[in-house]
Amino acid sequence: MLLSISVAACGFQLRGTAVDSRWPEALARLELEMKASDNIVFERTLRDDLVLAYNVVLVDRDAPVLVVTGVSQSRKVLSLSSTGKASEYLLRFDAGFSVTDAAGKQLIAPQRFRLQREFTVGTSNILAKQAEEQRIYDEMQADAARQLLRRVASQMQGEKK
Repeated sequence: MLLSISVAACGFQLRGTAVDSRWPEALARLELEMKASDNIVFERTLRDDLVLAYNVVLVDRDAPVLVVTGVSQSRKVLSLSSTGKASEYLLRFDAGFSVTDAAGKQLIAPQRFRLQREFTVGTSNILAKQAEEQRIYDEMQADAARQLLRRVASQMQGEKK
């Protein structure tokens, strides 16, 4: 009990539990351009956090543009069971982004990032494992959206200095 009080008193927060509300003023109005993304959780989290957490007004033109590209997810077999079936996977989520001003001048150069999670598959209850894999992908998408926004905020704050 004393430990939790002292940790809370010092301002500690788990990463991902709160959004840093310092958003660059230059991006208070923003156009969000998603290039061929069918990752619903990623796009929804990105839009929701921009509007609800950062108070960004999303517009269709005459504003800086956050371009999100190359959004994909994949899995790779890490290990096989004694029967030759996959028993462990590496789940990946990749995305890229850049930011330009309303005139097309580059504010943040194109960059990519990747999130990875390991996932163990058992031989029993296949449907539950499929649901768990989808839940992991959904969590990765939400985490990637927040990571992207933190990177944009950080890099734009660095440009002001």
